[in-house]
Amino acid sequence: MPQHGPYVTERAIAQSDRFTIYQARHTGTGATVALKVLRDPRLGGRFAQMVQLAQRLSDPHAVRIVDVGQDFAALELVDGPALRATIMRGALAPSAAVAIVVQLCRAIGAAHAAGIIHGRIAPTHVLHGPVLRVLGHRYRKGEPAVLDPDVVKYMPPDAQRLAPVDERTDIWSIGVVLFELVEGYKPFDAESYAELLVKLAEDPPATVMRMSPELSLIVARCLEKRPERRFQSVNELISVL
Repeated sequence: MPQHGPYVTERAIAQSDRFTIYQARHTGTGATVALKVLRDPRLGGRFAQMVQLAQRLSDPHAVRIVDVGQDFAALELVDGPALRATIMRGALAPSAAVAIVVQLCRAIGAAHAAGIIHGRIAPTHVLHGPVLRVLGHRYRKGEPAVLDPDVVKYMPPDAQRLAPVDERTDIWSIGVVLFELVEGYKPFDAESYAELLVKLAEDPPATVMRMSPELSLIVARCLEKRPERRFQSVNELISVL
């Protein structure tokens, strides 16, 4: 089995263009962790920043980092599947979806209070266990966005233009997640990357089928193209949910 520092990998849990996450075991203590391994050494600077941001979060909804190496971070191994698995089983009742999203808002609100913008909220970064957990925080507030093909369907038009990120960046992404939880499909989708970027920038969201008019209006405000027309904080969004 491949080894990274004192950790021997046991099985792959998830993979993206930049990382592979393994279940791994510490050769000395025997502790089991989720080992996030950087696949491209050229991204080491961004990886180090992400680790530093995650270490600043002590909220119960954040995934704790227990060890760091040059090309890896060892995270606590959290019970519960990614929210993507929940969505794959089918659309949720609106009340169940709202309950999940309120937890997500509270988790993201704790990061915002620490000056951290997630910037990549997607069902693959939310662990839906007994306590909802969020991983993958990427930005300090005010940093320019970076296009991320892994989660582009959850990124707002302003992030596509590489504008500075703030709380409203995450509010758009939360709106996409809520839409997908209730409707079972994404509000913006396309067959090609170029077509998707156009839809995100210019088109209205897909037609809702299962949402109440009240919930539809809430989601529509999250998905406003102009950041100043969205909810301005997750606490504001929580209050209407």
